[in-house]
Amino acid sequence: MTARDALPALARPILSGEGETLIDVDGRRIVDLASGHLGFSLPDVIDKVRAQAAIMGLSNRVMMSEPLLRLCRELAGMLPPTLSNAYVCSSGDEAFEGALKLCKGVQPRLQRLAHVRGSEFGSLSFGRCLEKPESYGELRSFLGLETLTVEHHGPLPSASDLAQCYALCYSPLVRHDDGSLVPLAAERLREIASLARAAKVPLVCQASEVCLGTTGVMFGHELAGVDPDILVLGGALGGGAVPIGCYLTSAERAYRVYGCSSPAKHGSTTGGNPLSCTAALAALDYAMRNNTPSRFEALGKHVADMLPEHVCSVIGGIVNLRVPDKVDASSLPERLLADGVLVRPPRGRTLTLRPLAATRTQALDEALVVIRKALNDDHNN
Repeated sequence: MTARDALPALARPILSGEGETLIDVDGRRIVDLASGHLGFSLPDVIDKVRAQAAIMGLSNRVMMSEPLLRLCRELAGMLPPTLSNAYVCSSGDEAFEGALKLCKGVQPRLQRLAHVRGSEFGSLSFGRCLEKPESYGELRSFLGLETLTVEHHGPLPSASDLAQCYALCYSPLVRHDDGSLVPLAAERLREIASLARAAKVPLVCQASEVCLGTTGVMFGHELAGVDPDILVLGGALGGGAVPIGCYLTSAERAYRVYGCSSPAKHGSTTGGNPLSCTAALAALDYAMRNNTPSRFEALGKHVADMLPEHVCSVIGGIVNLRVPDKVDASSLPERLLADGVLVRPPRGRTLTLRPLAATRTQALDEALVVIRKALNDDHNN
């Protein structure tokens, strides 16, 4: 599921949010089991963002700021040395496109991108073309983009075929044919990484949807024990306050394209602004102090214990539920929303829940009672 997949239309505009709950203009409370980020209006994040806004919110991208420098150093200290250079953008989707631009800068004459089937790459042009290349033929033609699909299992492309690509992209979780969201098998990713390095093609991990603990590890790429050449972050990195994304790579790869240029100069006008960087620093601090990987694992176990008859699989705080055949899956999000629970549309017969780190037990239990009733109702189709 990507950010562009339509969530059910909210009946009334949203006025505010607190913890795991959205509040509309009529005061109706809606428990968010769709986003999977840290939470809404977290005091630890909001207070720091408010203080930064009083000093300076935005700045020209050719100027450096203390929050930008501190964020780059903080991320470099938390990740392997091969991911030491951070390029900060306005969102995770933009950061993924920026990562591809970096790869293209290394191999400017190549037109092909390799991607692992079922990966999630975001809602911008290249992300769409890689997620569903068969659906975006005209857009791929316009972009001059060719694609090479790498399967979850079976034969891999040859090193010579892969060498015609300027990047090989994947996400830590992939969609299987039944709609479930599961980790890319560690052994398979190791094989893919070995092939990419033999072909001298950078391995790009798009982890925006799963970073800061959602999968039970901090950044997402650790699930398979493989360090990518480029790591893309976003989503929860903004602390539920200000959108931000970034991609990280080695100093050597960054220097080949950007040289000694400021890391702020590669992206959009407001990318890496002080406000968003302050939000990201606060989110990282919140994630570390609250041990969000363990927190999400506890949430995932709680959901599984409450709905054992429907659970297909659990990855950290992400839970795949099987929608019974008797239930109309297409109308399920609207019916749940009417009872105060926000979910993403099912994929096939699989409903994937993504609770927020700040989700409180009482609110979660009430939401799961609503979901259980909907899944067990013989007449809701």
